[in-house]
Amino acid sequence: MVTNNKFLNCYLSMVAKDYIGIREQNAQKGQLRQMLRSAVENNDDIKSLCMTFVHLWIKGAEMAFRNYRPEEDDVPVKIFLSENCLTSWERSPQQHSLEPTIGSLCIWQKFDGDQPLNNGHVGVVIELHENGVISVVEGNTRNLNCSDETGCDGVNLFLYKTEKMDRDTLKFKGFLNVW
Repeated sequence: MVTNNKFLNCYLSMVAKDYIGIREQNAQKGQLRQMLRSAVENNDDIKSLCMTFVHLWIKGAEMAFRNYRPEEDDVPVKIFLSENCLTSWERSPQQHSLEPTIGSLCIWQKFDGDQPLNNGHVGVVIELHENGVISVVEGNTRNLNCSDETGCDGVNLFLYKTEKMDRDTLKFKGFLNVW
């Protein structure tokens, strides 16, 4: 039997996938910035765009669930929603997982050398492949195949091997199940 959580996770992955290729034009203005502001409550000073994208995608998944399954009760989000993905991680220990599922969040912590910082990065698992490879959609990232300096930042798709999720200054913490 398919649970409502699985439907929501699928909707979350579909919503995130729809944003692949959207580019950030200006850090403070533009249509994308307005959409992101609409997704977060105290939105005057959005700093963490990657988690703000996730807020927007979660709202989209909830809306799709209500539209396509109106007879079902709403399923509450089980993670602490914060602008900072590390706060969401730390305040939602019951939702931690070592295994990815479609719709789970990938949480990374930023480091300065060996020193952990109070910020991180987040993406949404949209596909599970063979041999431990996963597809992850991440906002506020640079498209590595783009040569245009001004039009490369935005929402991009990345492939990871689950045993090698660290990259650059980001160390992988784990997966977080939203529902």
